[in-house]
Amino acid sequence: MRVSKRLLHIFALCFKCRQKESDTITRVNEIRIEKEMENFVKKFFFIGGGSVLLLLAMLCGAFFASPLIASAHSVATSTTTTTTAKTHSGKAKEEHPLRAFTRNHSDEIVDQIAPQLHLTSAQLTQKLRSGERLVKIAHDQKVSTANLKKIIVTSIDTVVGKELSAGKITQAHANLLKTLVQKHPLVVGGALHHHYTKK
Repeated sequence: MRVSKRLLHIFALCFKCRQKESDTITRVNEIRIEKEMENFVKKFFFIGGGSVLLLLAMLCGAFFASPLIASAHSVATSTTTTTTAKTHSGKAKEEHPLRAFTRNHSDEIVDQIAPQLHLTSAQLTQKLRSGERLVKIAHDQKVSTANLKKIIVTSIDTVVGKELSAGKITQAHANLLKTLVQKHPLVVGGALHHHYTKK
């Protein structure tokens, strides 16, 4: 009987130990599952949150970029239209540098040319205002076209030199004007004619 009781007691202890071991394993499994669920939830929210932020960024970008793109397109269209309009109207073409210089310094240029045509500045100015062209004026004064060209070149060189010394034009601009007058001296005569006949 005593042996039986001891065996029963041992079996009971073994059963309790196994029960405790089973409970421990179950608890460990539960803890592991909880941690895995927690990690899954964290990953889900991390990925989901990142996706939401990305979507919001795209929406905000589209919201703010659309007006800018539309504005840029509008400006580009406006610029193209303006440029085309100017081209058709003939205003887009830049004025010839030598012609512009002659127009802006007409009186000084006349002062240089007149004595070489045996005229005063007032006489030459009056003839130009009456509509006479410089070539005809020179012909009437017994000055050939070839000599007139030389007179124009030296006159422009003198006025350009004065402007350069006064710091009103750059050396590059002076060089350009001198080159242009060498190639196209009669442009000066045409510019003077248009300038004075408009006054």
